[in-house]
Amino acid sequence: MKRDDNQPGYIPHLGPVSPTKLIQPDYHKNIADKIKDAIGSARERVAEFLKSLVTYKADAILLTGREKHSGEPLRVFYFGLGENLSYLADLLFSEYEDNIQAADVSPWRATAWCEKFQAGVDIVVLDLPWPVCRIVRNDGFLTLAPWVNMVIPIGKTWEAVVGRWSKNVKGADLRPIRKHQLNFRMINSEQAFRDFYNVFYVPYVTMRFGDAVFIEPEDKIVAVHEYGEIIEILRADTVIAEAILIDIDGSLGFHWIGAPVDIDAPMREGAFAALYYFIIRLAYERGCNEVDCFTSRPTLSDGVLRFKRKWGAMLSDCDDMNGQILLKPMRINQAMLTNLGHNPLITRVDDSFIAKVLFAESEVSASLVQETIDTYYTDGLRCLQVYSLHGFAQGVDEVLRERNLQVELIDLHGIEDPMRTYCHV
Repeated sequence: MKRDDNQPGYIPHLGPVSPTKLIQPDYHKNIADKIKDAIGSARERVAEFLKSLVTYKADAILLTGREKHSGEPLRVFYFGLGENLSYLADLLFSEYEDNIQAADVSPWRATAWCEKFQAGVDIVVLDLPWPVCRIVRNDGFLTLAPWVNMVIPIGKTWEAVVGRWSKNVKGADLRPIRKHQLNFRMINSEQAFRDFYNVFYVPYVTMRFGDAVFIEPEDKIVAVHEYGEIIEILRADTVIAEAILIDIDGSLGFHWIGAPVDIDAPMREGAFAALYYFIIRLAYERGCNEVDCFTSRPTLSDGVLRFKRKWGAMLSDCDDMNGQILLKPMRINQAMLTNLGHNPLITRVDDSFIAKVLFAESEVSASLVQETIDTYYTDGLRCLQVYSLHGFAQGVDEVLRERNLQVELIDLHGIEDPMRTYCHV
């Protein structure tokens, strides 16, 4: 069958996509009530959480090692409950040793512990739960949500949906779906959810996240079969990936994904691209307003965030109940500058997101500003701030005028305390 040029992103062996999406059916309107009944009232959960605060204990840890990208020495003081410690250590170090300074102390003592250790380290990190993160003094700290939510808007036409995809998606990502004639099917039996948990979900997240893995309880995931469904990605008769979908008032969300770890890479080729393609298409054909692809880590260089972004995802929000990561660079050195340069941070400011890109090696040219916008600008940002320790070349203002995006250039050259300016909104 010849591909229809009016249907960009259309996969030939599966048939055409409707040019205009359907109106959302009425039966989805009651899904939110069902989920609310299943997980209990928000008031009870908040009360239980506040009660548990008295049992929270934090650790004060000195991390010393080699910065991940430069190999330069790096010293970090970490104070927190350990929720994001593995992630942060992997973000900062290629190798490190941890020296626990104090264990099982009150998280409300965060400020005092910072004052004790901050003079002797390159960076201070507070990894605090809600509401502690909202109350402790955080002068000079950058605020990061541990996880940022992302959604893919679903336009009124299929062309509008595909128009958000990157060129790479339209070529490289769709190619294996066509090549292997990948397909999908929907299932929702209780046994299917148990199989998903044990065969797909647990092995995949264990392999993917290692020591930082958090595995949901089996009963929690299996209970979703009452109002959710599973999408299976098929290569011939072999299931190569699965995801659990929940449709809430026009938002089709995939909460958990998984893939068997015992199939080889060639067989698995295109599996996750196919998940995104078919879920987006399913949302469009059902008349949904968005695909909720849930959370990613708070850096623009995060691989998961970039994968979602190329399918048209935008930053949407974050869950304050996940707490906050408060980060404060203490000095300028090669280790600190290199790490910040490789990890453009997505900071949380007044319920919005501001991302920070730092260049420390030389004057930033107009072409580099253009490349930075192409690489990192993400819908949902209040602003993309680009910092340079050596100023900006002529022509950069013209680039900003042409792109007409919320991008701010900040020259740190000659500033007495550039890190303070970097941390300031």
